[in-house]
Amino acid sequence: MKKLILIGLPGSGKTTVGGLLARQLGLPFRDCDPQVERLAERTVAQLFSSGEECFRRWETAALQALCAGEDCVLVTGGGAVLRPENRALLRRSGVVFWLDRPVADIERTLERANRPLLAGGGSLETLRRQREALYRICADYAIREDTAQAAAEVIAAIWRERV
Repeated sequence: MKKLILIGLPGSGKTTVGGLLARQLGLPFRDCDPQVERLAERTVAQLFSSGEECFRRWETAALQALCAGEDCVLVTGGGAVLRPENRALLRRSGVVFWLDRPVADIERTLERANRPLLAGGGSLETLRRQREALYRICADYAIREDTAQAAAEVIAAIWRERV
């Protein structure tokens, strides 16, 4: 078996859907950002204050550790797909699901405070334009369900067919 991996924009529901999937499928839940913070011994915000590239280096290290570990539901950060080595790692480590929620839907529920690229007035639409092609390249499946529960059900059904 491989990892079930969720990618997508900040606020697309990766953590919520991932938690639902972990419970439904009886798999451990792993989130990349807390792993980054454990490895770096600094918060995501502190790492970003040293520059996005600093954070991305730690993110790659965290993904490498998580992908080498146990089978699980793995939630990445929204920008994990920016580095080619991360895309290759994710593709070979599991089945990748892109939570492809419309920006307008994300904006209605987004908490910007804990999202360094958006806290200073950054645009989700800009991030989408920058990352959409990378999400497509990396993903085995694009999931466009309206709710977290519906997304989890669709992903769980695909997962059960594949494993």
